[in-house]
Amino acid sequence: MLHEVGVRGESSDSPGKRSEAWTVMLVDDDDAIVETLRDVLLTEGYQVAAFTDPLLALEQLRTGMRVDVLLLDCVMPTMDGRQFMEELIHDGRTMPIVLVTALSDPSFCVDARHPLVAALINKPFDLDQLIESLEAMRTGRASRAA
Repeated sequence: MLHEVGVRGESSDSPGKRSEAWTVMLVDDDDAIVETLRDVLLTEGYQVAAFTDPLLALEQLRTGMRVDVLLLDCVMPTMDGRQFMEELIHDGRTMPIVLVTALSDPSFCVDARHPLVAALINKPFDLDQLIESLEAMRTGRASRAA
C-alpha cells in the first residue's frame, strides 16, 4: 500500500527546516511505524514516499522515482530488506540505505558493511537519533555503520 508521497509547504527558512528538501523513501510493513515516521519526517522538512508494501516501493523506483535515502525495514512478509537491496543492485540503483530492524542480530538480514548500508538503527529507536543520522548523510557528515 502506498500511504502517500508527501511534501509540506513550509518555507525553507523556518527553524529546523532543510533549505534543500531531501526525498526519503520509507519502506516498513508496520502501519504505525510508517505513519509516525512519515509525519516526523514531513515536519522536519523532508519529502517522504511512504510504503507498507516493498513491492510497490520497488515498482515506484523502477518507474523513475527519485530518492535520496531509503529507510528500509529488514523483516517484511512479501520481500525482506536483503531481497529489496538485491533488486536495487540488479536494477543498477544506488542510494544510501538506513536499515531499521528489531532483530537482535541484524546480520540475519544483511551485512551492515554492505556498500549501500549507510546506517543501521535498531527498533525501538530514538527519533532524534534518526533525524540526526539523516541530516549527517544529507550534509556529508555521516560515518558508516560498523
